Amino acid sequence: MNFQLIKVLSIIICLSAALANDTNSSIDILHKKVSNLIYETSRTIDSFFGNNYNDIKVKNGSYLQTSLDSYMESGQSFQYRFNIKYRVHLPKTQKRLNLILEDFKDTISKDQSNSETVLDTANSNDYIIGLQLQTLDTKYTSITYGAGIKFGSLSPDPYLTIKLKKKLYFPANWEWTLYEKIRLYLDAGVDNIIGFNPIRVINPYLKLSFPNFYRYIEDLNNKNEIVNSMVLDQYIGNKSGLSYIFSIYSSGDSDSTFKLQYYYTGLSFMHYFEKNWIFYLIEPGLIFRESSNFATHGRIMFQIGLKFGKIDIFNREQFQ
Repeated sequence: MNFQLIKVLSIIICLSAALANDTNSSIDILHKKVSNLIYETSRTIDSFFGNNYNDIKVKNGSYLQTSLDSYMESGQSFQYRFNIKYRVHLPKTQKRLNLILEDFKDTISKDQSNSETVLDTANSNDYIIGLQLQTLDTKYTSITYGAGIKFGSLSPDPYLTIKLKKKLYFPANWEWTLYEKIRLYLDAGVDNIIGFNPIRVINPYLKLSFPNFYRYIEDLNNKNEIVNSMVLDQYIGNKSGLSYIFSIYSSGDSDSTFKLQYYYTGLSFMHYFEKNWIFYLIEPGLIFRESSNFATHGRIMFQIGLKFGKIDIFNREQFQ
């Protein structure tokens, strides 16, 4: 195991905690400046759509979150991935127009595209930039249309998208979420994700969910993927949380039979520092891959991140 990396992450976490407790620290001032820049960008773009400015709506809807993942399986070296999600909320449009920028994830499995060095992580990703228009948003139903461009390692590829979400509430304390997002790329073709997630709120500190996702990616040799999961979230105060995870991943494409690829079980711990904008996540687990006859392999993931603007902590939908 790369103990040097663990040392570096430990230093970053300890340093971040110390800085978060210092209200006059330079990093705290930097955070305020970046958050204000995000709000100002939203104000500037939003000014084209009218004169009735609402600062509260801008601040509630605009944010930037970025993080660095580092993970390793038994017998392998550490891999790294850079994540970013940036949203500019434009409240004057009344129909909830948003400008988005985010990294493109090419699979719903644990095996995201990655880099072997930290410095190459940002350059190895593809990214999505576009506009989203939410035409319907009720307690039970939301419909969002969008258009944009995927760019990065390949030539820019324009796309159109539609996202549908339906929520049902029965019986008591159960929430059933149905979800579909379709992107149609000019060159890459169809990218379709369907989700089904029953959620049971046990008490204010415990939540049980069963996230299930299907994905079809035309550009990856007509690849089909399915993830079935069970997750128990335990909230420890306002700044920490544990997640107990079990998942099964299956996939196949035009050249391979659709089959089970791995079982995974893990324990995830996430903690936010004093000011709720610096966080880290540690997730040790075990993975049983079909390619190794389901032998047991240890896996560990470290994540450290920053958020600017306002975003609900522990809201998993923000990171999808």
